[in-house]
Amino acid sequence: MTKTVIVCGYPKSGNTWCSRLVAEAIGCPSRGYLGRRHWDPAIEGLERISDFAVWKSHKNYSEIHRKYPQASLLHIVRDPRDIAVSGALFFGSKRYYKKRLQGTKVDSFEFMVRKLCDGDINSKGRGPWVQRVRAYLEGESLSIRYEDLLDSPLHELRRIMSYLGISRSEARLRTAIEKQSFAAVRKRAEESEDRPKLRLLRKGQSGGFREYLTAEQIARIEASCKTEMAALGYEVSSSIQDFKESMPHGRDRPGTRVSPELHGFRIALGNILSAWRKVLGRYLPGRPSR
Repeated sequence: MTKTVIVCGYPKSGNTWCSRLVAEAIGCPSRGYLGRRHWDPAIEGLERISDFAVWKSHKNYSEIHRKYPQASLLHIVRDPRDIAVSGALFFGSKRYYKKRLQGTKVDSFEFMVRKLCDGDINSKGRGPWVQRVRAYLEGESLSIRYEDLLDSPLHELRRIMSYLGISRSEARLRTAIEKQSFAAVRKRAEESEDRPKLRLLRKGQSGGFREYLTAEQIARIEASCKTEMAALGYEVSSSIQDFKESMPHGRDRPGTRVSPELHGFRIALGNILSAWRKVLGRYLPGRPSR
């Protein structure tokens, strides 16, 4: 019988990357979004033969635990301030969210801040970040910080393997880390012209929220999430003045903020240029293909 591993987390917390990384380390398929049959960027290695299978989900803990009581749950958690930025840039360029924002003075950054603090990220009844995270922290799951997985992937993979009761060599874990690194995944996506996956790959970094959010927005997220953020080791400033002083050039609103539309345009332009480089490499003599 296949042993099910489910990577659970709030949207834009690193669910897809964590799913592929864990599946690579185990040597089992990463089957994508739990309960759905359509394509998902987490799907990878379906040809792998294993007693395990890794899925990802954004569902609440109570629902996952009720439907899959025997599954091993890995809870991926990320700084909610960075989630707000990642979500704004990703969802803000989608037609569905553009329609929801039409006729309002709310941009996609404010939209994400409200959803993190108040819940309902895509009108399917999801609760606020703090409610969802608290349930997993109090439930039967292993919590993994996205930031720790970025900074110390070997250590975190060892924790995950131990939790799952799996023994894997250090060499195998290091190979999995290399294959699922941001640079390696992006290179494969560019070579295969996988545009949906390229769109998902923005920076693979943490801590850039001050470049996009206002001091007031950061303060609201912290006020809503401070207890859980502190418990998870995220630094919380004491007042909105602290934020204003820490913003780039002392401004309340960063001047380097990039709109989701411009972000989407940059990705599309990059895909077009990459495709043309390949065409030139194939048909122009003396020019190597990249």
